Amino acid sequence: ELLSENKRTIADLNDKLQKYSYEVGKFKKMVANLNKEIETKDNQVLELKENLAAQNFEMNKLNSKLDTMSAVSQKQREMIEAQTEDLNSAFYALGTYKDLQENDVVDRKGGIIGIGSTKTIAEDFNRDYFTKIDIRKTTIIPLDAKDKDVKLISNHPSDSYKWNKAEDKVNSLEITNPETFWKASKYLVVLVD
Repeated sequence: ELLSENKRTIADLNDKLQKYSYEVGKFKKMVANLNKEIETKDNQVLELKENLAAQNFEMNKLNSKLDTMSAVSQKQREMIEAQTEDLNSAFYALGTYKDLQENDVVDRKGGIIGIGSTKTIAEDFNRDYFTKIDIRKTTIIPLDAKDKDVKLISNHPSDSYKWNKAEDKVNSLEITNPETFWKASKYLVVLVD
């Protein structure tokens, strides 16, 4: 009877063992599948990291390019502003013949012993004596001289300016057509004797 019960217990244990072996096999299979999935996911993560590193590298390259282009653009903008300022700059000087001559702005040309000579701008005139203006903004040059004493020495078309007078005084020179007025010369010399 003991032997029979031991055989039944052994048979029962064998059944349980087979059942557990089957379950263990399923678990082993599941663990193997999970390990494969983990390996696949690890590979995907590694690939994503590499892509991200490559994208960061590209982003850094693009940022560097953008910085370079911004610097070039800024330099070009500054150059354009400087050129625009130069294009719209003009200079004027006014004074008596004596003042203008002492400052190397005017000279006498022609004539014999000073008789019949004309007053003109000196060939290598002193540019430091002139006042700089923006021709887009400045259209009136203030003067305070007698009408008969005011004269333009520089060459400017007569239809591009007018003298603003009050009684026998000239209060200012008004540039009525700046484009035409400054076309011949960017230097204006007004003689006030």
